[in-house]
Amino acid sequence: MMRARLIAAVCGVLLWAASPAQAEAPQDQRSAAAALRGQEFYEIACADCHGFAGKGDGPMAQFLTVKPSDLTALASRNGGLFPFRSVFETLDGRATVPQHGRPGMPIWGGVFRDFARERFGPDGTESYVRGRLIELVLYLETIQVRN
Repeated sequence: MMRARLIAAVCGVLLWAASPAQAEAPQDQRSAAAALRGQEFYEIACADCHGFAGKGDGPMAQFLTVKPSDLTALASRNGGLFPFRSVFETLDGRATVPQHGRPGMPIWGGVFRDFARERFGPDGTESYVRGRLIELVLYLETIQVRN
């Protein structure tokens, strides 16, 4: 049963990726579509603390002991380069952020893993998690304020 789910999930992804619309779309359009999906998730899961513009001024920020980060300044705090891997690992839970404490901010890798395990089984879970996190990180890259 699990193997059948994995095969179905892989086939679905391959068919989607091989569809004429995806094959003909330039890379920047595919990245833009992924960032849009990341924005949708950001608005649901992150904006209450980090704010809809990512400035750390969400409606829940006033109730937190540590002010949420200004997510629009990640690149400027990193010499002008967006720290893609670092952001990915923070969201995944591999890198620790002392301000997030436990369980202050959900470790999205874990949240996605729990969801995906039920849908795709153990073999399809990692791919799903990586995809969702990449979408979110791509969105965060789009809101960077460049100096």
